Amino acid sequence: MHMRLAERVASMMTRLSTKDRETLLQVALAAIRESVSSREGRALEIDARDYAPSLQEHRAAFVTLHNSGRLRGCRGSVSADESLVVCTARSARAAALFDERFHPVTEAEIRELQIHVSILGEPEEIPVAAERELLEFLQPGVHGLIVRAAGKEALFLPSVWQKLPDPAEFVQHLKSKAGLSPTLQYADTVWRCFTVDEFEGYASEICAFDDEDQTSRA
Repeated sequence: MHMRLAERVASMMTRLSTKDRETLLQVALAAIRESVSSREGRALEIDARDYAPSLQEHRAAFVTLHNSGRLRGCRGSVSADESLVVCTARSARAAALFDERFHPVTEAEIRELQIHVSILGEPEEIPVAAERELLEFLQPGVHGLIVRAAGKEALFLPSVWQKLPDPAEFVQHLKSKAGLSPTLQYADTVWRCFTVDEFEGYASEICAFDDEDQTSRA
């Protein structure tokens, strides 16, 4: 059963073309510049109809920012309730300004940023009776994981496996992130896994985004 679930989770991920990936990186960078350069943190105006159909689809995404290898922000959405291009712009702005773990990104930093976009496949519930079954199911480096219990929820992207390669540690740290005890098992716990289409680029190498330039759009 778990093998079939893993195959289904993997099959639900649609990969973007190279052109679409480049466009989303341009949009993410433009959203960061727009918000950081304005005192009020202005959001980039995006009309999804100006973009390719694949970027108009409702999909969930996260944007992660690094500067010289240091995490500078990560924000996104698990719910696919808006177009991918709009979700990417909104997540990039939030990662730059509203990750409470860090001070907001400054204009001086923008050129040094590494922008990582993760597009989430549809999360699937993992039917396990105990955490040991969960540990056997998880594929390090492949599965992202969401935990919900006791009215709390948290998510780890697959990239977190780079820092926490052991499944037991991965799960314990995710529970801690949610504000749950890493050692207790909660009766109402729901685990969901997902895969991602992920790509990244350095701000200094991402082509400038021009509102009048339609070549990177539909």
